[in-house]
Amino acid sequence: VEVPQIGIRIPLGETVSIGDMHINFSEVIEDSRCPNEVTCIWAGRAKIKIEVSDDGMTVDHQFLTFGENSENIVFQIDGFRVKGMTLTPYPSTSDGGARDYALIVIKEKI
Repeated sequence: VEVPQIGIRIPLGETVSIGDMHINFSEVIEDSRCPNEVTCIWAGRAKIKIEVSDDGMTVDHQFLTFGENSENIVFQIDGFRVKGMTLTPYPSTSDGGARDYALIVIKEKI
């Protein structure tokens, strides 16, 4: 039986703690993903910047890319890893480019 994965939502500009590590979703660099209602030649991609810290000290600045073949591993520690799964919401022609972005990460045993 496969154990379901529970996503952890990190709104843009906010920080969540997973164990002793803290992830801050700091910036959307690019969002060229093709809107749902449109047929595009290229599916596009989204690129974001996060900061990972431990006890208040920034350990790493990372760029995660969605829409390309990328594992988006945020960090690995104590037999677990945290990965970026998706960036929400997916673009729509009706949103006018105004989006309340959130990064969804999961913690999984390795």
